[in-house]
Amino acid sequence: MRREVIGEGTRARASLDALLDHPLRLTPHPAMDDREKTWHGVRAASLSIVAGVGHLYLGEKRGYAIIAFGATLFMTSRLFWQPAELLYLSLVIFSAIDAFAIAKRGYGLM
Repeated sequence: MRREVIGEGTRARASLDALLDHPLRLTPHPAMDDREKTWHGVRAASLSIVAGVGHLYLGEKRGYAIIAFGATLFMTSRLFWQPAELLYLSLVIFSAIDAFAIAKRGYGLM
């Protein structure tokens, strides 16, 4: 689905069109209907039992940072400070809601 552009900027327009039509873009596929987006979001949210895995399922690179922060909180709660479990639980809930929002709307809460 490339547009033919004649004149200055043809190469830039062609590369922009190729980027927009790229099959590995991070937003949900525009051909998905609302029901498919909802189930895609439910799968991502359920994977967020481990904070950040739902983001990785959706192709979001910030999932790695969420996993690292969650692992740090979890280890802190087990070794040093018990109330950090509540912070980890809050991160899991927020991560699940954010993953669902990304799958459903194309952008999240963060």
